[in-house]
Amino acid sequence: GIDSGQYSRNLLSNAKQISGHIETARVENRRKRATEENSIHKKDETGTKAPTDQKTLADLMRVLIGAHKVTEDEGSTTVCLISYDGHVLRAANLGDSGFAVVRNRKIFFKSEPQQHSFNFPYQIGHSLDNNDHPAMAELFEVELEAGDAVILGTDGLFDNVFDGDICKVVTDGRNKGMTPTEVSRSLAKFAQQLGQSAVKRSPFSIAAAKDGYLFMGGKLDDTSVVVTFVSEAEKRAVSPTGITVGTTEHDSHNDKVRLQFTGAEDQVPRSHSRL
Repeated sequence: GIDSGQYSRNLLSNAKQISGHIETARVENRRKRATEENSIHKKDETGTKAPTDQKTLADLMRVLIGAHKVTEDEGSTTVCLISYDGHVLRAANLGDSGFAVVRNRKIFFKSEPQQHSFNFPYQIGHSLDNNDHPAMAELFEVELEAGDAVILGTDGLFDNVFDGDICKVVTDGRNKGMTPTEVSRSLAKFAQQLGQSAVKRSPFSIAAAKDGYLFMGGKLDDTSVVVTFVSEAEKRAVSPTGITVGTTEHDSHNDKVRLQFTGAEDQVPRSHSRL
């Protein structure tokens, strides 16, 4: 049979390599320009800083399209890629994984799932019929502030946990001095508990009713959650630098918290613009 997690694991591995190449090229370009101009921060006649290499939405799409092109395992996956430059969070999301920004104990921003129809999310894959194309990913830019919390998760989180409960778990965790890793584990375990309920209302059951389906309780599913906090000092996120990559990984271990990101394994991090 097909290892349903192999495609997503290798897609992520390839994405990490490509993002590393992009970051290396950016650093080299910065070094060359600094040598030529004596300083990358040299000002022009108007007094504004000379342009610098910035992480862009185009970089995220290059990573996603490039990784999809070279990943040849059979299987399919949803995917959410995020980068953060100390000011703006940029994301490319395909399918029903996604991210949310908690600010002042409320959801400040949350990506919407991409679905062909109810419970039929966009997915990319290889050698399977009816796969979607990575260029179909939705692009986002969100300006972050010190104190924000960013939650990246699969549908196992968002199908089972209401926005208000996500905010409560995050806020309570921070008040208790929990790390982003500990908060991510709390969210994942909470989602798993709710997913096992056959009677409690859930975001999934409400969505099912809107589409004419009778469904009660939660939706037990593989759950991946990554959390990061934006710190006060220079608005630097407690997260790996460079492009952060996350991908849904499907397997039978429903209670396992999966933290698949570039750099540190357990920490990550619509402006209102949807592109």
